[in-house]
Amino acid sequence: MSLVDDTSFISSSLKNIENLEKENEKHKTEFETMVNNYTKLFESVKNEISNLKKNYDEFEKDKMMINTLHFEEVIQLNVGGHRHFSSLKTLQKHQDSLLAKMFSGKFTVKPGNDGSYFVDRDGRNFYLILNYLRDDNITLPKNDQILIDELLKEAESYQLNGLVEHLKLCKTKNEEETKNDSLKKEKEFEERLKTYKTEVETKFTLFQKECNEKLDVLKMDSVLITNDEKKLLLQWIPDNLKNKKLVLIFRASRDGYTAQEFHNKCDTKAPTIVIIHSNHDHVFGGFTPISWDSTSNYKAEDTKSSFLFLLRSQKGDALSKFGLKASDTTNHIHCSAANGPTFGSGHDINIVDNCNTNNGSCSNFGTSYDHQNDQNKLAGAYNFTVKDYEVFVVE
Repeated sequence: MSLVDDTSFISSSLKNIENLEKENEKHKTEFETMVNNYTKLFESVKNEISNLKKNYDEFEKDKMMINTLHFEEVIQLNVGGHRHFSSLKTLQKHQDSLLAKMFSGKFTVKPGNDGSYFVDRDGRNFYLILNYLRDDNITLPKNDQILIDELLKEAESYQLNGLVEHLKLCKTKNEEETKNDSLKKEKEFEERLKTYKTEVETKFTLFQKECNEKLDVLKMDSVLITNDEKKLLLQWIPDNLKNKKLVLIFRASRDGYTAQEFHNKCDTKAPTIVIIHSNHDHVFGGFTPISWDSTSNYKAEDTKSSFLFLLRSQKGDALSKFGLKASDTTNHIHCSAANGPTFGSGHDINIVDNCNTNNGSCSNFGTSYDHQNDQNKLAGAYNFTVKDYEVFVVE
């Protein structure tokens, strides 16, 4: 074959291949179109099948509903004066029941003149019996034990064993719930009672405390201070002494203003409260757990519970309690046969012999007891006479 022939053959072959590719592309397009058409047809058939199934389900549902309507003989019952209507099929549903036996055809049962069959039972709840026959189930109000008991008697009478068992379970469940509710309410009541008891006890304790405070005030036989001042003073004494009895052991206007009379009445007594009324109409004094004596010595104790107080001031100073300075460990009180009650070194308070006429009594306040030095604060002046003073022992 010549070169010209070869060239012609190749050209012809290429053209044929091109024609085949075009033909193949055409077939491919046609195939894809056919596949798309079949896919759409499949989806259409699938939807149609789904719709048919849905229609079938609805048909079956309607069929079941229609079957429950019992297009057959309607039976009229007169149950204890209450009229009820039902189908023969419903009454015959539970074959072992009394109603099924009544209408089984084995017994001669005739209706009355009004066409109803009389049943000598309580008809108030008979509609529940019929509901059970129709649906094999009944809905009862929660915790209505009376209804369950009444219905249980009727179910036993009609020999509806399934309903009897159901009602017995309901009764047991209700009894358990009632018991649990009772226990819960009892527990809640006990909690409320406990809370109430606690509240009452707390209120009673506060009331008792208030009464005791008032009683303590009344029991404190002082002619120098008011009840409010007594109450304040009693709040200042140490807690372990607050319920103790305060006994008046010395009153200067009654027993004498001499230092000797003070020591005769007060030596070896402790703890004591001294209340002083100065000629400047200040009322002040001190408390100490240390006993008085006539030894001419300073005395102190470890608890440092001694304090001075101001209950009434003509200068308008606040009523106050003053404890010992931290630095003072030895000079809480001073005992001397020549003087009456004396507190602190210096002295913070010093009551002299014949203090009602002798103005040698003094107050160099702020030496042993915790306050800046102020000679006028407690008594109204550094030197003063005493209108009256009292000493109480805490027993």
